[in-house]
Amino acid sequence: MKTAKEKTGYADIVIAVIVTLLLVLIAAVAYDHYYEFNDDVLMKDILSGTYTGTPSALNVQMLSPIGYFISFLYRLAPGIPWYALFLCGCQYLCVLIITYRIVHLTPDLMGSIAAGVIIFLFAMCSMLPHLVMVQYTVTVAILAATAALYLYTIPVEITGRKFIVKALPAIIMVILAFQIRTEMLLLLAPFLATCGIARWSREKHPFDHSTVRGFMGVVVLIVVGMTASFFINSVSYSSGEWKVFLMEFDNRTELYDYQYVPPYDEQSGFYESIDMTAAQVNLLENYDYALDDRIDGEKIGQVAFFASQLRHESASERLPEALREYVYRMTHFKGGSYSLLILFLYVMLGIAVLSSKDRKTGRKIMIMILRVGGLIFMRSISWMYIVYGRRLPDRIVHPLYIIEIVILFAMITAEFSGRIKDGRYLRMITGIVLIVGGLIVLPGSVSKLNERVAAQKEVNSLGDAIDAYCRKHPDNFYFEDVYSTIINGETFNEKMFADTEPYVKNYDLIGGWISNSPLFREKLMRWGVADVSDAILGNDNVFIICSDEYDMDWVSDYYADTGTAVKIELTDTIAGRLGVYSVTKAY
Repeated sequence: MKTAKEKTGYADIVIAVIVTLLLVLIAAVAYDHYYEFNDDVLMKDILSGTYTGTPSALNVQMLSPIGYFISFLYRLAPGIPWYALFLCGCQYLCVLIITYRIVHLTPDLMGSIAAGVIIFLFAMCSMLPHLVMVQYTVTVAILAATAALYLYTIPVEITGRKFIVKALPAIIMVILAFQIRTEMLLLLAPFLATCGIARWSREKHPFDHSTVRGFMGVVVLIVVGMTASFFINSVSYSSGEWKVFLMEFDNRTELYDYQYVPPYDEQSGFYESIDMTAAQVNLLENYDYALDDRIDGEKIGQVAFFASQLRHESASERLPEALREYVYRMTHFKGGSYSLLILFLYVMLGIAVLSSKDRKTGRKIMIMILRVGGLIFMRSISWMYIVYGRRLPDRIVHPLYIIEIVILFAMITAEFSGRIKDGRYLRMITGIVLIVGGLIVLPGSVSKLNERVAAQKEVNSLGDAIDAYCRKHPDNFYFEDVYSTIINGETFNEKMFADTEPYVKNYDLIGGWISNSPLFREKLMRWGVADVSDAILGNDNVFIICSDEYDMDWVSDYYADTGTAVKIELTDTIAGRLGVYSVTKAY
């Protein structure tokens, strides 16, 4: 006969597994799994070898150590969708860990079940869209949130070397998140730091040598892991070709993500000073800059810097403006249900801390400052950074909400842990509000996800048509106009576990983020393309795909700018919406 403690342990595991499996089934059966953006599709193609024909660890977006691992799996077993399994595996494993750690802290069975229901509803309302439409940036946030929760819920009686050993899963998750998307992990670093300080404040003897040694050991291991990851990545990209491309990649990111392309008519003097013509600026505006090899990383960087100067904003001017925007977002609940949930959790955390009968007033004040005040302060650092930089897409904003909510869940659950009588009604009120609130929000969240999936399927139908057309003409190569692949703000994506025959696609964007890279050039050489511009003009098997809603003046203007008159002919159509064009010299 099992003891009550063993029963509780098994119950915790069963609840966590049930919650995770339900989410897997709902995402897989009701929706299927998709890469959210074409960025993830391209990363998958590079890692799997379907971009150049050979699996490569250098997919630019991730650090090379994790890239080497995934690409090695593709070399080992090419037919298995390793990148999809990796992303989904990380996310669902995190859900399992979060659920188990929260449920395990709940002192009674009914409370554990209620906690499982709350986490399931939270996942359905807030995380399901990201479990269905998977994006590696959000995966980083889920890993970081899980690491924070795991660290915070390590029992307080464990210190020193034992604490480091117990924290190893959290350490690994942080380093892994750093390798998957460095910038996102660094953006979330203030949350992780706050969680570490808050966990330290739970210790009865925080300045004891063993306690300090345990926490310092965790920090050192994380820093060493990050440093080693970054060093290996630097060595991997140390060749001259990659260094040149990475400069272009960084400048391209700055221009398109943070700045803009100033119109030529308004800034002709500047463009003339850097030897850029109106036709070249037009290519930059269209994102089709790879057509002209004169538009290199240095010029893109000059345009980005000039655009930043045109804003006429100093840090002293922008900072107060950004602060007002941040306060406005907070006070007007711009995050919708995310903001309401966070506000409620902060209120309940404050009440839980202040209502404790086992602490003196001074201890309560210290906890409020370090945990509640500390989290508010540190979350403001991350938020101010993205508001200041005007970068607030969902793939960045949602991760900030998710990690904050998970940390608050951890703090509140830890406050209630062991307080079976003290705070019983407070626990009940918290649970009831969260369950009822989740049930209210759930239909709207599911409806939005259904609309998103339906819209994406419509967009993908055009992408599938392009793919099918190009497959029928394997000896040809097709350059896609970038904006022709964006429909109502959405890009083509793919099912993560689609049962399709992998092949090296005989088409690519003229200005995607991988354009002009060594991998891009390696791929093009399979079709005899050494230079994009020359191949479009001189190779009989190279064409341009462009939407019917756009004219082809950007092409003719570019060649005219180089002193070549061209004839552009529509040779075919795709799905009644895209044209396939040949470009030849006009005689």
